Amino acid sequence: MKRVGKINETYFSSLIIFSSLLLFFLISSAAWASPKPDLVVSYLARSHASVVVDQPFTIKCYVKNQGNAPSPPSVLGIRTGGSTRYHRFNVGTLRPGQQSPLFEITGYRFHSPGRFTITAVADLDRTVRESNESNNIRQMNITVNNPSKPDLAIYSITPSTKYPEVGKYYNVSVCVENKTGGAMAPASKLLFKIGGESSPKIFSIPALAPGQKYSVSRRVRANHPTRITITAKIDPNNKIKELREDNNVKTYYLSFVEKNLPDLTILSVKAPHTHRHLSQLFKIEVTVKNIGRAPSGNYYLRLDRPCDVPPLVACGVPPSKKVYLSSLAPGRTSTYTFSFRYRWSLGDKVLKIKVDPDNKIRESNEHNNTKTFVIHLK
Repeated sequence: MKRVGKINETYFSSLIIFSSLLLFFLISSAAWASPKPDLVVSYLARSHASVVVDQPFTIKCYVKNQGNAPSPPSVLGIRTGGSTRYHRFNVGTLRPGQQSPLFEITGYRFHSPGRFTITAVADLDRTVRESNESNNIRQMNITVNNPSKPDLAIYSITPSTKYPEVGKYYNVSVCVENKTGGAMAPASKLLFKIGGESSPKIFSIPALAPGQKYSVSRRVRANHPTRITITAKIDPNNKIKELREDNNVKTYYLSFVEKNLPDLTILSVKAPHTHRHLSQLFKIEVTVKNIGRAPSGNYYLRLDRPCDVPPLVACGVPPSKKVYLSSLAPGRTSTYTFSFRYRWSLGDKVLKIKVDPDNKIRESNEHNNTKTFVIHLK
């Protein structure tokens, strides 16, 4: 009897364990078989069938819940061209079989040719428990080509010196470029005009690959101090269809001066107060600069201003003040402050300031020595 009791006790223990395992299995199976959402990228496309370098296009994408239960809010991620950063879009709750609104990345562009992959991932943050976790990714391959048009431009206009002297010849170079990102440019023409030429020189430019440059040069001379305008234009007759037509022309201004001459000029005229009452002091600060290539020697600076006389009194020679200043080296400046008062006459007064007023100094430019300045008496 004791042995039978032990057998029954063992049997009942095994039965309880087996029942518990069976119940756990049934509950787990029921839970596993319960309805779940299943998010997928149902659509991934681009707005342009063919994509070229630096051409903007749009990436379009839909997310769909193809499961049998509603999906909670989630995140769609779109990664472009091997980048590690995702463009993130919030996806709202989707019913079974429901598709999201359209998600777009607009104005996207590639800056170099090649083959790239666009990757879209539904439930990017893995916050949704789905019936299938292995179907969230969709990819699209894009081949990016160089544009079918070239882009010719004037890269630079460069004189052999920035400070040409009267009577000497100098070379001026023009560099033409087919800008990177365009197509092969066929042979073309370059108009190279110096000053007011009626028949500018036309150069032949060979075919240029994207990023390739080609230079030509001309000689230029002036017999007196002057400023010459140099104009360069590639494809002057617009025979080549280009990505851009607004970068084909460039100008450069080349100033010829006499050798080793100074050039005094009024750089600025300033006053802390331009409007004053009668008897108040005016202070006019004048800055002179030697923009020539030789020392100026000592020079005069003169201020001329309208008369200030009592009413009904005739005005004679307008008052002026002339000061003698020390020599200026090339590129140096000097500042002098004139002080004066008006005691009788009101209104606007035009002041005239002139450096080297008696033309005692031989300069490379004798036409930049004077400035006017207006003050007001109230």
